[in-house]
Amino acid sequence: MKYLLQLIESTQFHKVLWFLCLSATILSPSYLSAQLLEEVIVTAQKREQSLQDVGVAVTAFSENQIRNLGFTNTVDITAQTPSVQLLEWSPSYTVFNVRGVSQNDFADHLEPPVAVYVDDAYISAPGALNGLLFDMERVEVLRGPQGTLFGRNATGGLMHFVSNKPTENSSGYVQASFGERDLIEVEGAASGTLVKDKVLGRIAVKYQEQDGYLKTNIRDLAGKDGIAIKGQLQFNLNSDVEVLLNGRWTENDDLATGGYARDVATVGADGLGVFVSQGDPFNNTLSTRGFLDREIYGFGGKVTWDMGNDLELVSITDWFTMDKNYIEDTDGTAAPGFAFSTLQDFKQFTQELRLSGETDRMRWQTGVYYLDTKSDAGAGINGFADSGWSLFIGGIRGEWRDDVESYSFFGQVDFDLSEQFTLVTGLRYSNDDKKHSFHARHYSTGTYATGNPNATSIFDNATGPTLSVAESCDYFFAPGDPLVPVCIAAGGFYNPEVTYNPSTDADAKRTFDDISAKVQIEWTPNDDTLIYLGYNRGTKGGNWATPIFFPLDTSTFAHDGEVLNSYEIGTKLTFLDGRARLNASAFYYDYENYQGFTLLNLAQEITNLDAEVVGAEAELFLTPVEGLDLLVAIALLDSEVKGFTKPNGDVVNRELPQAPTFSLNFVARYEWPAFNGTLAAQVDGSYLDEQFLALDNSPVSLEPSYWDVNARVSYTGPGDKWTIAGWVKNFTDAEHRIYSLDVGGAGFVNSLYAPPLSAGVTVSYRWE
Repeated sequence: MKYLLQLIESTQFHKVLWFLCLSATILSPSYLSAQLLEEVIVTAQKREQSLQDVGVAVTAFSENQIRNLGFTNTVDITAQTPSVQLLEWSPSYTVFNVRGVSQNDFADHLEPPVAVYVDDAYISAPGALNGLLFDMERVEVLRGPQGTLFGRNATGGLMHFVSNKPTENSSGYVQASFGERDLIEVEGAASGTLVKDKVLGRIAVKYQEQDGYLKTNIRDLAGKDGIAIKGQLQFNLNSDVEVLLNGRWTENDDLATGGYARDVATVGADGLGVFVSQGDPFNNTLSTRGFLDREIYGFGGKVTWDMGNDLELVSITDWFTMDKNYIEDTDGTAAPGFAFSTLQDFKQFTQELRLSGETDRMRWQTGVYYLDTKSDAGAGINGFADSGWSLFIGGIRGEWRDDVESYSFFGQVDFDLSEQFTLVTGLRYSNDDKKHSFHARHYSTGTYATGNPNATSIFDNATGPTLSVAESCDYFFAPGDPLVPVCIAAGGFYNPEVTYNPSTDADAKRTFDDISAKVQIEWTPNDDTLIYLGYNRGTKGGNWATPIFFPLDTSTFAHDGEVLNSYEIGTKLTFLDGRARLNASAFYYDYENYQGFTLLNLAQEITNLDAEVVGAEAELFLTPVEGLDLLVAIALLDSEVKGFTKPNGDVVNRELPQAPTFSLNFVARYEWPAFNGTLAAQVDGSYLDEQFLALDNSPVSLEPSYWDVNARVSYTGPGDKWTIAGWVKNFTDAEHRIYSLDVGGAGFVNSLYAPPLSAGVTVSYRWE
């Protein structure tokens, strides 16, 4: 193993692998692969359809495509989807951005506007969105508002991860990857019949670890460390009723995270951050040991009943819970200054019932959906006088509880006006009842300290564990720090103490009800052409921001729901005797009350603003000659957020975050027979024009344009049972940020860069 890793890390290995990829693309094979043109069956309309028959801007990858293209994580999928970006500064929090629509606030309790589903179950917690991607049947990415068919309404779009189902025959696979920074990634699955004609089962597992690429004096950060298991049981009760049960568990134990590349900044005349100097993207010296502990487990069940007469009833039940603990060194220096920590105990239950049917000219679906979530979360900040801060001395702790109960009724009808024209209409009514309880206290030393608390509640306002003054001081200051005895002597805290809940503030308990709608006309002049023109209305309820920096203004906590009115025209074409597909769309978004996040005076703030987005996308899938598969996709975006107020009071228009004017993604894969098997070479990547990483469009949030390009070569043996592949990711070693937070008022900017060049090998074996 040691020598294998040394080989992978060598410069010679990179050069040889890149040479193989280039040379392979100029060979003349005589073998048809058409991996990218493989017909993908999707359920974007809650029924099985070919991707080309769905009047929605959707990109999908099947199991074969995911495997043969070497996609191993969500980053790979989103990189090959137009107008989609993934923002992840640790697995603690993940943001999917679709056509500029996202929620960049890092508070754990906020639902994102891009809905994520795993095996038909909606995942509302941002800290649980990016689990380990493995044993997938397909991944679907729907762009634009989704509300009249899926369980939870969404303004921005939808990600659906669909796992492989149990099989009657014995089948499965094992796969292992080894690479730079001591990467070890192992996964596998086994499936088969447990009781003949009655019970099928499948179990899959994945383990990964890798040293981080952000080098620090404490340990390397931004690495990998996790394990996940999921199992399924399928019961065929009779020829009409099928029950599919699933269970899953994911754990990250002391994952090395919680650090940033530090850039020195100051505040400009308008109050926004301006770079003074930029540090090393991959090296820093810290004072706090950051980490993530996270455990997620859940259970679900899907019952499908063929009622006859073209009627089908589907019930989807799911429950999951997540416990998460995260700590970071926010100021990014060796001096004790600014450490930020969060905790979350999250529980969710969902139930969906759908009834569908069809006649010669009509397909229809109707259903009800119920969601119940409970989130107990907290955040803490440690601050020290010797760091040079004048804002606070000591620490701040905030805790909040959010209860959400939601129900909705929805339906959609596809009616054939003629052989060529279909009218699609859909409607959803949603009702969200939300309650928010918040409590924050500023712990301090010195002349500001007053009083002597008997106990301090942590993370649970009613029944949580308590801390004595000594324990509080020990918590908010590092044990052994000279400020600990001073803190104890001063009583450990000073007022103000802020409480915000339904008994003190009327707007801490609110109800949001709204209508989502869809009207679309579809024209299919022939079997190879689909043209659609439609209107979609997507909605998302309001919520509460959770700033904890004093002074706190509770009147700014609540924000209203948002509405996105989408007007879109699109086409899906198949031509060149099936060797080419072109899917294109153009859209206009009228965005009302967009929930815009900013960090104002170091405090989280969400403000409702109106916005507009104009865009266009095109995806070309082509097999020009036998053995060569090409994918080229482009996206154009022009966004404007109206009436944004700068810190100095100026009111201006801004661009949406992560909404570059131009972006491109591509795949070129060449496959040919060799050595009684198949050789393949691939180059894939993306280009993004300059973009802002934050809504304030501050100078420090502007990220220049960049390329991110990968290469892969593989050999598959006889019978397609085993494969060995060598790969290089980011082989141009491009440096670009995937996250940035403007803390210019405190003298710095938090930045996290995408991983540098890395290489490795993957070996897999499949049986069936």
